[in-house]
Amino acid sequence: MAALPYPHFASLTRTPQQLLTRSLAMARLGVVLHRTDLLTIGELAARSGFAPSALRYYENLGLITSSRTSGNQRRYERAML
Repeated sequence: MAALPYPHFASLTRTPQQLLTRSLAMARLGVVLHRTDLLTIGELAARSGFAPSALRYYENLGLITSSRTSGNQRRYERAML
């Protein structure tokens, strides 16, 4: 894996398999994400201290994931922090 520009961001990395496993476990427990459990890219940027462009870059690398709204806007799980 390539070195990250922000080493402390490495703690947020999850493999696709880890994300799938977590999602399946949450579904088995009946956990439902509410709208308030999702953050916009601006909210995540403000809370994490990373620029939105950095978050998009990390998403392109597959280090973080987002879901999309019907308007194609990114939404990140609050647990991403």
